[in-house]
Amino acid sequence: MTDQLPPNRRSPAARALTAPAAEGRFVLQHCNVCGTVQYPPQEFCTGCLSLDLGWKDTSRDGQLVAEAEIHHSLEPAFGPDLPMRTGLVRHESGVTLVAFLDDTCRVGAGVRLELALDRGGAAIVKASVR
Repeated sequence: MTDQLPPNRRSPAARALTAPAAEGRFVLQHCNVCGTVQYPPQEFCTGCLSLDLGWKDTSRDGQLVAEAEIHHSLEPAFGPDLPMRTGLVRHESGVTLVAFLDDTCRVGAGVRLELALDRGGAAIVKASVR
């Protein structure tokens, strides 16, 4: 195990995922005006440009639509975790999330999403088979 921490470059909107992740909740950003669900988190609504955005507990269900296995990283903190699997998950709301995948996930499979904290304390999305 390395003592290097993962990079912590997150927007203020993305940092808002940290507390729900620590509580074991799965939340996504919703516009309080038009209802658009957004990921990644934004400062304004991509549907109506409103600044009135909130976080709501949301279904954890999605479908894995693409996967990749990472064998090399320029970030030393990821070295011990390589190779690692990542993928794109289409959430039932329509947004697509980048997630770290467990070994059982396969393209086309239904997956369950969770927010977790990485070693540096930042929120990440994980997916496992439902």
